[in-house]
Amino acid sequence: MFNRTVFFWKIGVLSLVGSVAAWHMYCASVPWLDTLPAFLLFCIAPFFFSLAHNAIHAVPIWLAKVFAWAGGYWLIFTIYSFMGAVVYGLAWLLCAAVGFDWQAVGPSLSAYIRTYVPASSAASSSVRTGLSCRYTAMSPSRQIRWKPTRLSPSCRTPI
Repeated sequence: MFNRTVFFWKIGVLSLVGSVAAWHMYCASVPWLDTLPAFLLFCIAPFFFSLAHNAIHAVPIWLAKVFAWAGGYWLIFTIYSFMGAVVYGLAWLLCAAVGFDWQAVGPSLSAYIRTYVPASSAASSSVRTGLSCRYTAMSPSRQIRWKPTRLSPSCRTPI
């Protein structure tokens, strides 16, 4: 049997891991992120998505919508940031293996990823919200006899 509560809390924990990795990466280029309030934001915000789905019956609907909206955007931000943190970590390993000075590369790479992640999040968000309707004309090969029917007996629209 599928346990919905455990599933969403597991998503929250996985998002927490990615969010902490992203926090460590972003601290290299943004000095004020190396504070306790910023760290707590990066630790608490991943659970907004889980909270919106698990506590939907215990909170007012407007609060559940706020958590769902904020948690969805934070989840996408965390996914893109975690991909950037993987690149950041691989670059750190490469610099350590070659003997290159990481302090010359790390902050600039972190700043580049910090610029790329919100831009890609905004681009994917605008693609997602830009709905389009498409119509097509069909011509059947034989005559179809049409009889007006209702799909539901409670339908109040006249036929």
